[in-house]
Amino acid sequence: MCIRFSRNILDTISYTRELKALGVYVIFLNDGIATSDADAELKLSIMGSLAQEESRKTSERVKWGQKRRMEQGVVFGRDMLGYDVCDGKLYVNKEGAKIVQKIFHKYVIEHKGTSTIARELREEGIPSYNRSGWTNTVILRVLRNEKYCGDLIQKKTITPDYLTHEAVRNKGQEEFVVIRDHHESIISRELFEKAQEELKFRSTANDRKARLGRKHCFSGKITCAECGRSYVFHDKIQPNGKRRQIWECYNKKKYGSKKRFDELKDEWIGCDAKPVMDKDLKAIMYSMIENLEINKESVLNTLETQLKSVIDMSEFEDYETKLKQYERVKEQRESLVDLYLDKCLTKDEFKNKCHELDRKIEDMRVELAELSKRNIEKKDSDSVIAECLEFARERLQNCEPTEDFIKEILDEMVIHKDKTIEVKLRLIPDKWKFVIVSINNAESQRTPCVLASSNCRLPISVRSPLSSEYGIAKR
Repeated sequence: MCIRFSRNILDTISYTRELKALGVYVIFLNDGIATSDADAELKLSIMGSLAQEESRKTSERVKWGQKRRMEQGVVFGRDMLGYDVCDGKLYVNKEGAKIVQKIFHKYVIEHKGTSTIARELREEGIPSYNRSGWTNTVILRVLRNEKYCGDLIQKKTITPDYLTHEAVRNKGQEEFVVIRDHHESIISRELFEKAQEELKFRSTANDRKARLGRKHCFSGKITCAECGRSYVFHDKIQPNGKRRQIWECYNKKKYGSKKRFDELKDEWIGCDAKPVMDKDLKAIMYSMIENLEINKESVLNTLETQLKSVIDMSEFEDYETKLKQYERVKEQRESLVDLYLDKCLTKDEFKNKCHELDRKIEDMRVELAELSKRNIEKKDSDSVIAECLEFARERLQNCEPTEDFIKEILDEMVIHKDKTIEVKLRLIPDKWKFVIVSINNAESQRTPCVLASSNCRLPISVRSPLSSEYGIAKR
Protein backbone atom coordinates (compact mmCIF):
# COMPACT_ATOMS: atom_id res chain seq x y z
CA MET A 1 0.00 0.00 0.00
CA CYS A 2 2.93 2.25 0.66
CA ILE A 3 4.02 1.83 -2.95
CA ARG A 4 0.66 3.10 -4.22
CA PHE A 5 0.69 6.04 -1.81
CA SER A 6 4.08 7.27 -3.01
CA ARG A 7 7.29 5.92 -4.57
CA ASN A 8 9.38 8.68 -3.05
CA ILE A 9 10.30 8.59 0.64
CA LEU A 10 10.39 12.38 0.88
CA ASP A 11 6.93 12.73 -0.63
CA THR A 12 5.57 10.02 1.67
CA ILE A 13 6.75 11.79 4.84
CA SER A 14 5.77 15.23 3.51
CA TYR A 15 2.22 14.25 2.59
CA THR A 16 1.53 12.35 5.82
CA ARG A 17 2.81 15.28 7.91
CA GLU A 18 0.66 17.74 5.96
CA LEU A 19 -2.43 15.55 6.44
CA LYS A 20 -1.63 15.04 10.11
CA ALA A 21 -1.45 18.81 10.62
CA LEU A 22 -4.98 19.01 9.22
CA GLY A 23 -6.15 16.30 11.61
CA VAL A 24 -6.23 13.56 8.99
CA TYR A 25 -4.46 10.26 9.69
CA VAL A 26 -3.48 7.68 7.08
CA ILE A 27 -3.74 3.94 7.69
CA PHE A 28 -1.70 1.59 5.49
CA LEU A 29 -3.63 -1.67 5.73
CA ASN A 30 -1.13 -3.99 4.00
CA ASP A 31 1.79 -2.75 6.08
CA GLY A 32 -0.07 -2.25 9.36
CA ILE A 33 1.06 1.37 9.71
CA ALA A 34 -1.07 4.23 11.06
CA THR A 35 0.26 7.79 11.10
CA SER A 36 -1.41 8.35 14.47
CA ASP A 37 1.19 6.01 16.04
CA ALA A 38 4.33 7.47 17.61
CA ASP A 39 6.70 5.33 15.52
CA ALA A 40 4.73 5.81 12.28
CA GLU A 41 7.41 7.95 10.58
CA LEU A 42 10.13 5.41 11.33
CA LYS A 43 8.08 2.60 9.79
CA LEU A 44 7.12 4.79 6.82
CA SER A 45 10.76 5.67 6.26
CA ILE A 46 11.73 2.00 6.12
CA MET A 47 8.81 0.97 3.87
CA GLY A 48 9.14 4.09 1.69
CA SER A 49 12.86 3.41 1.19
CA LEU A 50 12.09 -0.13 0.05
CA ALA A 51 9.44 1.17 -2.36
CA GLN A 52 11.82 3.79 -3.72
CA GLU A 53 14.55 1.23 -4.30
CA GLU A 54 12.10 -1.04 -6.10
CA SER A 55 11.10 1.89 -8.31
CA ARG A 56 14.77 2.50 -9.16
CA LYS A 57 15.35 -1.13 -10.09
CA THR A 58 12.20 -1.19 -12.22
CA SER A 59 13.33 1.96 -14.03
CA GLU A 60 16.74 0.43 -14.78
CA ARG A 61 15.17 -2.79 -16.08
CA VAL A 62 12.84 -0.85 -18.38
CA LYS A 63 15.65 1.36 -19.70
CA TRP A 64 17.87 -1.68 -20.29
CA GLY A 65 15.09 -3.47 -22.19
CA GLN A 66 14.35 -0.41 -24.30
CA LYS A 67 18.02 0.00 -25.24
CA ARG A 68 18.30 -3.66 -26.29
CA ARG A 69 15.22 -3.24 -28.52
CA MET A 70 16.63 -0.04 -29.99
CA GLU A 71 19.83 -1.88 -30.85
CA GLN A 72 17.67 -4.45 -32.65
CA GLY A 73 16.21 -1.67 -34.81
CA VAL A 74 12.85 -1.21 -33.07
CA VAL A 75 11.67 2.39 -33.50
CA PHE A 76 10.45 4.22 -30.40
CA GLY A 77 8.45 7.24 -31.43
CA ARG A 78 5.39 8.41 -33.30
CA ASP A 79 4.44 9.31 -36.87
CA MET A 80 6.37 12.15 -38.44
CA LEU A 81 6.43 14.06 -41.72
CA GLY A 82 7.19 11.51 -44.44
CA TYR A 83 7.04 8.40 -42.24
CA ASP A 84 4.40 6.35 -40.45
CA VAL A 85 5.46 4.31 -37.40
CA CYS A 86 3.76 0.94 -37.10
CA ASP A 87 4.86 -1.97 -34.88
CA GLY A 88 8.25 -0.40 -34.31
CA LYS A 89 9.01 0.12 -38.01
CA LEU A 90 9.14 3.16 -40.27
CA TYR A 91 7.05 3.17 -43.46
CA VAL A 92 7.28 5.91 -46.08
CA ASN A 93 4.24 8.17 -46.35
CA LYS A 94 4.19 9.25 -49.99
CA GLU A 95 2.41 12.58 -49.49
CA GLY A 96 4.71 13.58 -46.64
CA ALA A 97 7.75 12.32 -48.56
CA LYS A 98 7.03 14.74 -51.43
CA ILE A 99 6.94 17.64 -48.96
CA VAL A 100 10.28 16.55 -47.45
CA GLN A 101 11.87 16.32 -50.90
CA LYS A 102 10.52 19.77 -51.76
CA ILE A 103 12.00 21.27 -48.56
CA PHE A 104 15.47 19.82 -49.22
CA HIS A 105 15.36 20.91 -52.85
CA LYS A 106 14.42 24.49 -51.95
CA TYR A 107 17.14 24.70 -49.30
CA VAL A 108 20.06 22.98 -51.04
CA ILE A 109 19.39 23.49 -54.76
CA GLU A 110 17.48 26.79 -54.75
CA HIS A 111 19.46 28.20 -51.76
CA LYS A 112 16.37 29.54 -50.03
CA GLY A 113 16.22 30.32 -46.32
CA THR A 114 14.15 28.40 -43.81
CA SER A 115 11.74 31.30 -43.24
CA THR A 116 11.23 31.69 -46.99
CA ILE A 117 10.54 27.96 -47.37
CA ALA A 118 8.04 28.04 -44.50
CA ARG A 119 6.24 31.03 -46.04
CA GLU A 120 6.05 29.39 -49.47
CA LEU A 121 4.60 26.20 -47.99
CA ARG A 122 1.97 28.23 -46.16
CA GLU A 123 1.13 30.15 -49.34
CA GLU A 124 0.77 26.88 -51.28
CA GLY A 125 -1.71 25.66 -48.68
CA ILE A 126 0.33 22.57 -47.81
CA PRO A 127 -0.85 21.22 -44.45
CA SER A 128 1.77 20.79 -41.72
CA TYR A 129 2.15 17.73 -39.54
CA ASN A 130 2.00 19.67 -36.26
CA ARG A 131 -0.15 22.32 -34.63
CA SER A 132 2.36 25.16 -34.89
CA GLY A 133 2.19 25.19 -38.71
CA TRP A 134 5.11 25.89 -41.02
CA THR A 135 7.82 27.93 -39.28
CA ASN A 136 11.55 28.25 -39.78
CA THR A 137 12.08 26.06 -36.69
CA VAL A 138 9.98 23.27 -38.21
CA ILE A 139 11.96 23.48 -41.46
CA LEU A 140 15.24 23.28 -39.53
CA ARG A 141 14.06 20.14 -37.74
CA VAL A 142 13.26 18.52 -41.08
CA LEU A 143 16.64 19.45 -42.55
CA ARG A 144 18.52 18.06 -39.53
CA ASN A 145 16.57 14.81 -39.24
CA GLU A 146 18.80 11.92 -40.24
CA LYS A 147 15.85 9.56 -40.72
CA TYR A 148 15.19 11.05 -44.16
CA CYS A 149 18.44 9.58 -45.52
CA GLY A 150 17.72 6.14 -44.01
CA ASP A 151 19.63 6.38 -40.73
CA LEU A 152 18.20 5.98 -37.24
CA ILE A 153 19.52 7.69 -34.11
CA GLN A 154 17.71 7.02 -30.85
CA LYS A 155 18.11 8.09 -27.20
CA LYS A 156 18.23 11.75 -28.21
CA THR A 157 16.25 12.40 -25.04
CA ILE A 158 16.72 10.54 -21.77
CA THR A 159 15.17 10.33 -18.30
CA PRO A 160 18.09 10.59 -15.87
CA ASP A 161 15.96 10.83 -12.71
CA TYR A 162 13.59 7.94 -12.09
CA LEU A 163 11.81 9.95 -9.39
CA THR A 164 10.80 13.01 -11.44
CA HIS A 165 10.58 11.16 -14.80
CA GLU A 166 11.58 14.41 -16.50
CA ALA A 167 12.91 13.96 -20.03
CA VAL A 168 15.98 16.01 -21.01
CA ARG A 169 18.10 16.28 -24.14
CA ASN A 170 20.96 13.79 -24.26
CA LYS A 171 24.15 15.87 -24.37
CA GLY A 172 26.53 12.97 -23.94
CA GLN A 173 25.27 11.63 -20.62
CA GLU A 174 24.37 8.36 -22.33
CA GLU A 175 25.41 6.70 -25.57
CA PHE A 176 23.24 7.16 -28.63
CA VAL A 177 21.91 4.14 -30.50
CA VAL A 178 22.90 4.65 -34.15
CA ILE A 179 21.90 2.35 -37.02
CA ARG A 180 22.98 3.26 -40.55
CA ASP A 181 20.71 2.41 -43.53
CA HIS A 182 18.00 1.26 -41.14
CA HIS A 183 14.98 1.93 -43.34
CA GLU A 184 13.91 3.21 -46.76
CA SER A 185 15.22 6.73 -47.33
CA ILE A 186 13.24 9.64 -48.74
CA ILE A 187 16.24 11.64 -49.97
CA SER A 188 19.71 10.57 -51.04
CA ARG A 189 22.53 10.57 -48.53
CA GLU A 190 24.45 12.96 -50.77
CA LEU A 191 21.63 15.53 -50.66
CA PHE A 192 21.32 15.16 -46.88
CA GLU A 193 25.06 15.72 -46.38
CA LYS A 194 24.94 18.79 -48.61
CA ALA A 195 22.10 20.13 -46.47
CA GLN A 196 24.17 19.63 -43.30
CA GLU A 197 27.14 21.42 -44.88
CA GLU A 198 24.88 24.29 -45.92
CA LEU A 199 23.38 24.49 -42.42
CA LYS A 200 26.83 24.59 -40.88
CA PHE A 201 28.02 27.21 -43.36
CA ARG A 202 25.06 29.51 -42.79
CA SER A 203 25.18 29.21 -39.01
CA THR A 204 28.92 29.22 -38.25
CA ALA A 205 30.65 30.87 -41.23
CA ASN A 206 29.72 34.16 -39.62
CA ASP A 207 28.13 33.59 -36.24
CA ARG A 208 27.70 37.30 -35.83
CA LYS A 209 25.46 37.48 -38.89
CA ALA A 210 23.38 34.54 -37.71
CA ARG A 211 22.58 36.21 -34.39
CA LEU A 212 21.53 39.56 -35.80
CA GLY A 213 18.30 40.34 -37.57
CA ARG A 214 17.83 40.86 -41.30
CA LYS A 215 15.66 43.95 -41.17
CA HIS A 216 18.41 46.23 -42.58
CA CYS A 217 20.76 45.57 -45.45
CA PHE A 218 23.83 46.10 -43.22
CA SER A 219 22.64 43.94 -40.30
CA GLY A 220 25.41 41.63 -39.12
CA LYS A 221 27.86 42.89 -41.75
CA ILE A 222 29.51 45.89 -40.06
CA THR A 223 32.45 45.25 -37.72
CA CYS A 224 34.25 47.67 -35.44
CA ALA A 225 38.00 47.65 -36.13
CA GLU A 226 38.75 48.84 -32.57
CA CYS A 227 37.08 46.08 -30.52
CA GLY A 228 35.84 43.56 -33.10
CA ARG A 229 32.18 43.84 -32.09
CA SER A 230 29.27 44.41 -34.46
CA TYR A 231 27.63 47.70 -35.27
CA VAL A 232 23.92 48.01 -34.42
CA PHE A 233 21.25 50.20 -35.97
CA HIS A 234 19.54 53.12 -34.20
CA ASP A 235 16.60 55.11 -35.48
CA LYS A 236 16.44 58.22 -33.28
CA ILE A 237 14.03 61.15 -33.37
CA GLN A 238 15.84 64.39 -32.60
CA PRO A 239 14.28 67.30 -30.58
CA ASN A 240 13.66 69.17 -33.84
CA GLY A 241 11.55 66.25 -35.08
CA LYS A 242 14.04 65.01 -37.65
CA ARG A 243 14.92 61.35 -37.86
CA ARG A 244 18.55 60.35 -37.42
CA GLN A 245 19.47 56.84 -38.53
CA ILE A 246 22.93 55.74 -37.43
CA TRP A 247 25.07 52.63 -36.94
CA GLU A 248 26.99 52.41 -33.66
CA CYS A 249 29.40 49.91 -32.12
CA TYR A 250 27.48 47.58 -29.81
CA ASN A 251 30.32 47.66 -27.27
CA LYS A 252 30.10 51.45 -27.07
CA LYS A 253 26.32 51.50 -26.91
CA LYS A 254 26.21 49.05 -24.00
CA TYR A 255 29.29 50.06 -21.97
CA GLY A 256 30.10 53.61 -23.11
CA SER A 257 33.11 55.17 -24.82
CA LYS A 258 35.55 54.66 -21.92
CA LYS A 259 37.65 51.52 -22.31
CA ARG A 260 38.15 49.49 -19.14
CA PHE A 261 38.80 45.92 -18.05
CA ASP A 262 35.88 44.05 -16.51
CA GLU A 263 37.23 41.46 -14.07
CA LEU A 264 33.92 39.63 -13.83
CA LYS A 265 33.65 39.20 -17.59
CA ASP A 266 37.45 38.85 -17.93
CA GLU A 267 37.46 41.11 -20.99
CA TRP A 268 37.82 44.72 -22.08
CA ILE A 269 34.59 46.66 -22.41
CA GLY A 270 33.73 50.06 -23.85
CA CYS A 271 34.76 51.50 -27.22
CA ASP A 272 35.47 55.01 -28.51
CA ALA A 273 34.62 54.27 -32.16
CA LYS A 274 32.46 56.92 -33.83
CA PRO A 275 28.92 56.25 -35.11
CA VAL A 276 28.25 56.34 -38.86
CA MET A 277 25.18 57.64 -40.68
CA ASP A 278 23.08 55.01 -42.44
CA LYS A 279 22.76 57.15 -45.56
CA ASP A 280 26.56 57.50 -45.81
CA LEU A 281 26.96 53.74 -45.90
CA LYS A 282 24.22 53.45 -48.52
CA ALA A 283 25.88 56.20 -50.57
CA ILE A 284 29.07 54.16 -50.61
CA MET A 285 27.28 51.02 -51.72
CA TYR A 286 25.16 52.77 -54.37
CA SER A 287 28.22 54.37 -55.94
CA MET A 288 30.09 51.07 -55.99
CA ILE A 289 27.22 49.07 -57.47
CA GLU A 290 26.43 51.64 -60.15
CA ASN A 291 30.00 51.54 -61.40
CA LEU A 292 30.61 47.79 -61.29
CA GLU A 293 31.13 46.52 -64.80
CA ILE A 294 29.00 43.44 -65.42
CA ASN A 295 29.51 41.21 -68.47
CA LYS A 296 25.81 40.87 -69.28
CA GLU A 297 26.24 38.48 -72.20
CA SER A 298 28.31 36.12 -70.08
CA VAL A 299 25.61 36.17 -67.41
CA LEU A 300 22.90 35.41 -69.96
CA ASN A 301 24.91 32.61 -71.58
CA THR A 302 25.54 30.98 -68.20
CA LEU A 303 21.85 31.30 -67.30
CA GLU A 304 20.81 29.71 -70.60
CA THR A 305 23.20 26.80 -70.09
CA GLN A 306 21.93 26.20 -66.58
CA LEU A 307 18.27 26.36 -67.63
CA LYS A 308 18.82 23.86 -70.42
CA SER A 309 20.68 21.45 -68.15
CA VAL A 310 17.94 21.62 -65.50
CA ILE A 311 15.05 21.24 -67.93
CA ASP A 312 16.70 18.61 -70.10
CA MET A 313 18.17 16.40 -67.40
CA SER A 314 16.15 16.44 -64.19
CA GLU A 315 12.96 14.69 -65.28
CA PHE A 316 14.67 12.43 -67.83
CA GLU A 317 17.13 11.21 -65.21
CA ASP A 318 14.23 10.55 -62.84
CA TYR A 319 12.43 8.63 -65.56
CA GLU A 320 15.43 6.43 -66.36
CA THR A 321 16.06 5.72 -62.67
CA LYS A 322 12.41 4.85 -62.02
CA LEU A 323 12.32 2.63 -65.13
CA LYS A 324 15.30 0.61 -63.88
CA GLN A 325 13.68 0.24 -60.48
CA TYR A 326 10.45 -0.86 -62.14
CA GLU A 327 12.26 -3.58 -64.11
CA ARG A 328 14.03 -4.83 -60.97
CA VAL A 329 10.77 -5.13 -59.05
CA LYS A 330 9.18 -7.06 -61.95
CA GLU A 331 12.11 -9.47 -61.90
CA GLN A 332 11.64 -9.95 -58.16
CA ARG A 333 7.96 -10.71 -58.77
CA GLU A 334 8.82 -13.34 -61.36
CA SER A 335 11.41 -14.97 -59.11
CA LEU A 336 8.83 -15.52 -56.37
CA VAL A 337 7.34 -18.44 -58.31
CA ASP A 338 10.72 -20.20 -58.43
CA LEU A 339 11.22 -19.65 -54.72
CA TYR A 340 7.77 -21.05 -53.98
CA LEU A 341 8.35 -24.12 -56.17
CA ASP A 342 11.70 -24.71 -54.47
CA LYS A 343 9.82 -24.59 -51.13
CA CYS A 344 11.82 -21.59 -49.97
CA LEU A 345 8.55 -19.79 -49.24
CA THR A 346 5.39 -20.99 -47.59
CA LYS A 347 2.04 -20.51 -49.29
CA ASP A 348 1.12 -17.58 -47.04
CA GLU A 349 4.51 -15.94 -47.50
CA PHE A 350 4.19 -16.35 -51.27
CA LYS A 351 0.75 -14.70 -51.29
CA ASN A 352 1.86 -11.81 -49.09
CA LYS A 353 4.98 -11.16 -51.15
CA CYS A 354 3.01 -11.31 -54.40
CA HIS A 355 0.43 -8.88 -53.07
CA GLU A 356 3.13 -6.49 -51.84
CA LEU A 357 5.10 -6.52 -55.10
CA ASP A 358 1.97 -6.26 -57.28
CA ARG A 359 0.94 -3.14 -55.41
CA LYS A 360 4.44 -1.69 -55.73
CA ILE A 361 4.52 -2.44 -59.48
CA GLU A 362 1.19 -0.69 -59.98
CA ASP A 363 2.33 2.40 -58.07
CA MET A 364 5.54 2.58 -60.07
CA ARG A 365 3.66 2.13 -63.34
CA VAL A 366 1.45 5.12 -62.52
CA GLU A 367 4.50 7.17 -61.56
CA LEU A 368 6.30 6.27 -64.80
CA ALA A 369 3.27 7.31 -66.82
CA GLU A 370 3.25 10.67 -65.06
CA LEU A 371 6.96 11.22 -65.70
CA SER A 372 6.53 10.26 -69.34
CA LYS A 373 3.75 12.81 -69.67
CA ARG A 374 5.97 15.52 -68.22
CA ASN A 375 8.77 14.65 -70.63
CA ILE A 376 6.41 15.06 -73.58
CA GLU A 377 5.38 18.48 -72.28
CA LYS A 378 9.01 19.54 -72.37
CA LYS A 379 8.84 19.99 -76.12
CA ASP A 380 7.85 23.58 -75.33
CA SER A 381 10.93 24.10 -73.16
CA ASP A 382 12.58 26.40 -75.72
CA SER A 383 9.83 28.99 -75.31
CA VAL A 384 10.15 28.80 -71.53
CA ILE A 385 13.92 29.37 -71.72
CA ALA A 386 13.40 32.30 -74.10
CA GLU A 387 10.97 33.95 -71.67
CA CYS A 388 13.39 33.51 -68.77
CA LEU A 389 16.28 35.00 -70.76
CA GLU A 390 14.17 37.96 -71.87
CA PHE A 391 13.19 38.67 -68.27
CA ALA A 392 16.84 38.44 -67.14
CA ARG A 393 17.95 40.74 -69.98
CA GLU A 394 15.43 43.40 -68.94
CA ARG A 395 16.54 43.16 -65.31
CA LEU A 396 20.20 43.54 -66.26
CA GLN A 397 19.53 46.57 -68.48
CA ASN A 398 17.40 48.29 -65.85
CA CYS A 399 19.41 47.22 -62.81
CA GLU A 400 18.92 49.63 -59.92
CA PRO A 401 20.75 49.15 -56.61
CA THR A 402 18.27 48.19 -53.89
CA GLU A 403 18.68 47.28 -50.24
CA ASP A 404 17.96 43.64 -51.05
CA PHE A 405 20.73 43.68 -53.64
CA ILE A 406 23.13 45.31 -51.16
CA LYS A 407 22.29 42.58 -48.66
CA GLU A 408 23.23 39.90 -51.20
CA ILE A 409 26.39 41.45 -52.64
CA LEU A 410 27.96 42.93 -49.47
CA ASP A 411 30.21 40.58 -47.53
CA GLU A 412 31.64 42.84 -44.82
CA MET A 413 32.30 46.43 -43.77
CA VAL A 414 35.04 47.31 -41.26
CA ILE A 415 34.85 50.78 -39.66
CA HIS A 416 37.98 52.29 -38.11
CA LYS A 417 38.26 54.95 -35.43
CA ASP A 418 39.20 57.64 -38.00
CA LYS A 419 36.04 56.72 -39.99
CA THR A 420 38.01 54.83 -42.61
CA ILE A 421 35.66 52.22 -44.02
CA GLU A 422 36.87 49.02 -45.68
CA VAL A 423 34.32 47.33 -47.94
CA LYS A 424 34.49 43.71 -49.09
CA LEU A 425 32.05 42.33 -51.66
CA ARG A 426 31.20 38.69 -52.14
CA LEU A 427 33.14 36.73 -54.78
CA ILE A 428 35.54 39.68 -55.31
CA PRO A 429 38.97 39.32 -53.63
CA ASP A 430 39.82 43.05 -53.48
CA LYS A 431 38.70 45.61 -50.90
CA TRP A 432 37.61 49.23 -51.21
CA LYS A 433 38.57 51.99 -48.77
CA PHE A 434 36.60 55.13 -48.02
CA VAL A 435 37.01 57.96 -45.52
CA ILE A 436 34.05 59.96 -44.21
CA VAL A 437 34.91 63.64 -43.75
CA SER A 438 32.95 66.75 -42.85
CA ILE A 439 32.91 69.43 -45.59
CA ASN A 440 32.02 73.01 -44.62
CA ASN A 441 31.18 75.82 -47.02
CA ALA A 442 31.63 79.58 -46.58
CA GLU A 443 28.51 79.74 -44.46
CA SER A 444 29.94 77.07 -42.10
CA GLN A 445 27.27 74.59 -43.04
CA ARG A 446 27.81 70.98 -44.02
CA THR A 447 27.49 70.43 -47.74
CA PRO A 448 26.63 66.94 -48.99
CA CYS A 449 29.34 65.64 -51.31
CA VAL A 450 30.86 62.30 -52.21
CA LEU A 451 34.42 62.16 -53.55
CA ALA A 452 35.23 58.49 -53.83
CA SER A 453 37.51 55.93 -55.35
CA SER A 454 38.95 52.55 -54.42
CA ASN A 455 42.14 50.58 -54.40
CA CYS A 456 40.50 47.83 -56.44
CA ARG A 457 41.09 47.02 -60.08
CA LEU A 458 37.40 47.67 -60.78
CA PRO A 459 36.75 51.41 -61.33
CA ILE A 460 34.63 53.02 -58.63
CA SER A 461 33.85 56.70 -59.05
CA VAL A 462 30.94 59.07 -58.45
CA ARG A 463 29.69 61.29 -61.22
CA SER A 464 27.59 63.58 -59.02
CA PRO A 465 27.30 64.42 -55.30
CA LEU A 466 24.98 62.18 -53.28
CA SER A 467 22.67 63.28 -50.51
CA SER A 468 24.74 62.75 -47.38
CA GLU A 469 25.47 64.75 -44.29
CA TYR A 470 29.17 63.94 -44.65
CA GLY A 471 31.43 63.67 -47.63
CA ILE A 472 33.28 60.51 -48.61
CA ALA A 473 36.86 61.29 -49.59
CA LYS A 474 39.42 59.14 -51.34
CA ARG A 475 41.89 57.45 -49.03
